[in-house]
Amino acid sequence: PVLSMGIGWAILDRGDIETCEPWFEWAQKLYDQCQVEPSRETILVNDIDAFEQIPVSLMSAKAYLAAVKGDYAQLLEATQELRILAEKHVNKKLWIIDTFVATLLWGSGELDGAIYHMMQVKNGERGQINPLMENSMVWVLAELYIQKGELTHAKLLLEKAISDLQKDGVVPVVLATYYLYFGMIAMYRGEINQAYQWLDTSKTYGHRFEFMDWRYKYYAVKARLYILE
Repeated sequence: PVLSMGIGWAILDRGDIETCEPWFEWAQKLYDQCQVEPSRETILVNDIDAFEQIPVSLMSAKAYLAAVKGDYAQLLEATQELRILAEKHVNKKLWIIDTFVATLLWGSGELDGAIYHMMQVKNGERGQINPLMENSMVWVLAELYIQKGELTHAKLLLEKAISDLQKDGVVPVVLATYYLYFGMIAMYRGEINQAYQWLDTSKTYGHRFEFMDWRYKYYAVKARLYILE
């Protein structure tokens, strides 16, 4: 059940919202079977901690899928259930719930509320997150600021993040996305040539460290630049 859950999440993180669901269903079936047959003689479970967190992981996946599909009613329901499960299973990743709350607020146009919750996640106020997730929160916040029209705020946020990464000597998969957002900011400011330059820089990193929806956003921004011309 733990491996099935992991495969499902790997497929979901790749952006395939259909192929992942049978794996989650299989993980649930195996988990339920273990509750009926505590001996687990026919089911392999090595990571006990991960096994005990399966209900939380499954509900997180349900919320994630709802967010991706824009089903905010389903997302609200899943987020509420997730809070109950997180307390019951003593889950330490409460920051995940905040990301879903932020998504709900974002989807309903409440950008300030979404920024507040995402900032809590980034700053580790709701439980520690790994460096990749922290860096991911930067571009999410940058997009929120861009949608609010606060382009300078978004750019300063990205510049600081890149500076911090350079100090640490790290080139994460999110760097291509950072530069892509520089291109987006330049586009909104009407700086067409500068936008193309940022996109070229983004592409240089993107071919080596492509992250989730980078390719989609890259071509979407480039298409808008062509339209502007």
